[in-house]
Order: sequence, then structure tokens, then C-alpha cells
Amino acid sequence: MKILLLEDNASLCDVIKDVLSQHGYDVRVFNDGEQALEELNKGYHCFIIDINVPSLDGISILESIRLFNKEVPVIIISSNHDLEKIQTSYEIGCNDYLKKPFFIYELVHKIKKLCHIKASTVELWKGYGL
Repeated sequence: MKILLLEDNASLCDVIKDVLSQHGYDVRVFNDGEQALEELNKGYHCFIIDINVPSLDGISILESIRLFNKEVPVIIISSNHDLEKIQTSYEIGCNDYLKKPFFIYELVHKIKKLCHIKASTVELWKGYGL
């Protein structure tokens, strides 16, 4: 199973990638929103997205995913505990929201529960300007 992880904290990225790899997941790591945006259409089963990342925030990435694919699971991980950001994330279509700090077991459990679908390609319309 192929997972896109967008997280700008290098040590947290390493922990998440190592643990998920031990569970058999193929994790592709990005620390910049623009880089992640370019990779959305590479057939991921699941997206794990931090909100506060350089160049393009996670909410914008979530909007791009949902604009073209309503089914692929998206889990937001964020130290942002602002109720408005949490509500916005759910309204746009995240499947779950984990507040940092969290137990890695929580993330693994949510992935096992949500990410059991076939690989999804996010079809980006070329005229959209992405």
C-alpha cells in the first residue's frame, strides 16, 4: 500500500515512515506542500497531511485531492488545535484528524481502518493550473 506523507518535521517524518514501513506500507515523504501537490496523481492509497508546511498548506492540498477524488482516505496530522481549522478540514473532506502529539499506534490504527481501498489516482485537470 502506497502512502503520501506530508510533514515538515524531519524527526517525526522518520518515525512515521519507519513504523509504517515495518507494517508493510510504502511511504513517500514530502516536507513541502508544492512538492506534494506535484505527486498527488501517483496512485496513492492514503494521504497523511500536516496543515502547517512550507509553500502550500495542507488544507490547500486536501482541497486539491477532494476536487478530483472524493474516495481516497486523507488523515490530517497537526499541532494546530484551532477548532476552525479542524472544522474546515472535516468540511473539505478529511477522513480523520490527529492532533499532535499523538501515539504512533493511533496513526497505524487509523490507516488500517481507513486505507483498505485500491490505489487511487488523483486525476488533475491540466487546465486547472496545478
